[in-house]
Formats: sequence, structure tokens, C-alpha cells
Amino acid sequence: MPDLRRVTVLAIVLLVAARVAIGWQFLYEGLWKVRSFETSRPWSAEGYLKNAQGPFRGFFRNLAGDPDELDWLDYDAVAARWDAWQQRFADHYDLSDEQRKHLAEMIDGPETISAELTHWPAGVKVPGPLAKIHTFDWGGREKRMGLWFDEGRDKNDVNDNRLVVDAKILMLPEERASLK
Repeated sequence: MPDLRRVTVLAIVLLVAARVAIGWQFLYEGLWKVRSFETSRPWSAEGYLKNAQGPFRGFFRNLAGDPDELDWLDYDAVAARWDAWQQRFADHYDLSDEQRKHLAEMIDGPETISAELTHWPAGVKVPGPLAKIHTFDWGGREKRMGLWFDEGRDKNDVNDNRLVVDAKILMLPEERASLK
């Protein structure tokens, strides 16, 4: 009568091969995840944690940060995230002051937008130098200059005359209409 506890050599070889294959798969996946941290999109368990189910659902979902991603609707949270990214980027690549200024302008946009005026439209009174043409109410907190005329230094050079808009102030449709 054969001994049922004995395992054949072929079974042992197949079990060892299966364990080596599974170990190789774990090693490959682990190295891939570690190497992905050097790329622009590193691996994250965020998706897995956000889809957690069961009695510990809340705990695992909170590990991923904001599980419902409602902070994407919060202006201050998004602005803080962009500022943190900008700082990490500048520190990582050791940017010079000029490069940091250029990066800030690329992300935040220019401080002002201006257009050269060759002549004023008919019937419009020409304002004096740096004359404020229009002010906007910034959230009820303060009045800020939003649009002004910057007269050129050389009175004979009409091309130096610029109409300047503060690019940081968002105009409402009714403000834009009143400006026209």
C-alpha cells in the first residue's frame, strides 16, 4: 500500500517553481512601484483606499485624504496645493530667482495686461497720466484700481500710451459691459 503522505519529486519541483514565480511577481511589482516615484505620476494606493468597503471603510478612506474630493471645490485648498507644488518644483530643480519669477508668471499669469493705444476713440476724453478709469469692488472688502491709462514718457510718442488692466482682478460681466 502506497504512503499517501509522500510527495513525488515532480510535485516538489512544481511547488518550488510556483513559489519562485509568485515571489518573482511580487519582486517585480514592488520594484516597479519604487521606480515609479521618480516619474511624474508615482504609484499610489489612493484609488484602492477610496473604494474600501466593510466595517473599516471610513478608516481606510480617510487614509487617502479627502475621500469625496470635495477640497477640489475649495479655492484656498487648490491655491495652496498649487503653491506647494510650485515651491517643491523650484526647490527640486534649484531654480534661480529669474527662473522662479518666470515660473510664477507661467502659473499665476501676468500682473497686468496692457495694450498700446495709437489713438483714442472719437468722443472719449483723454485721461491724464496714470489716471484711474474704472475701479472694481473686490468682494465687498476694498476698492481696487482695475483699469488705468499709462501715458508714455515721451509726449510725442503715441505708441507709449498704454491701457492697462490689473490681471489679478476678475471682472464680472456687468463690469465688462459698463467698461465698454
